[in-house]
Amino acid sequence: MILSVWNTTCRLLQNYYLYKFYRIYQFFDVIIKYLIISSLRTMKRIYYIAEASWADKLVKNRAHPQWVHILNKEYVETMEKYNSWLSKSVDRNFPQVQFCLYDSFNCQFKGKRDYKGEQGYMDVWPTYRGVFGVINNKFKKILDDLHVSSKEYVAYPISIENTASSYYFMFVYQIPMEEMIFNQSIFCDNKDREKKYNIESKDQFYNILHNEDDPSRPIPKRIVLDKKFTERHIIQIQSCPYVFFSEELVNRLNTNNIVGLEYNLPTFTELLFV
Repeated sequence: MILSVWNTTCRLLQNYYLYKFYRIYQFFDVIIKYLIISSLRTMKRIYYIAEASWADKLVKNRAHPQWVHILNKEYVETMEKYNSWLSKSVDRNFPQVQFCLYDSFNCQFKGKRDYKGEQGYMDVWPTYRGVFGVINNKFKKILDDLHVSSKEYVAYPISIENTASSYYFMFVYQIPMEEMIFNQSIFCDNKDREKKYNIESKDQFYNILHNEDDPSRPIPKRIVLDKKFTERHIIQIQSCPYVFFSEELVNRLNTNNIVGLEYNLPTFTELLFV
């Protein structure tokens, strides 16, 4: 009798602790599955290259897409000073000066369209590194609705001749090349795509790029970044000429009939996150 009671008590205690263990297991199982699913969703996030469109009817029979000529002398002088394509030191360190550069503008931007017709995006002239283009109020609202970070872009109001519509002059911030995961990224020659470079740092990349005795130039074929950057809707990496838009941003722009840009999946420069 006593043994029977003891055995029953042991089974009850066993079931009690097993039940507690099972509830703890359930709790961690839910968290782990959530983290795994979130990670997979993040890793599979799709980005498109955003470029000025040549397909829209507004640019039919034109030599270039619709663009706005920036009339501010200060803009040209400032950008020439800090953003010269010929300046090796600026080229190497541009991400470190870009925030001060764009914050230094103390003018009301003014522009003039090269021909009639309004659209959501227009290219600009003269253009420099970091300059994205002119966007309309609807485009800007989409960026605001998606809470696109101030680390990704800055946009200043710009008045354009012969239109009362609201426009913004948009600049895109570059991600410093130091953020690249070099041991997983791939660089090749700009002419001989089969030629690969074993590049392990930004300094090594620019030493090769600026070597006047060697005409070859490395370009990124695969760019690998930390997955923290998948939180961004706009990505541009130092040394890469492309501006990448997230799939969500592209869908919003298309849904709202934003004209002037075209979006293509990367065919040469691959963008990955780990």
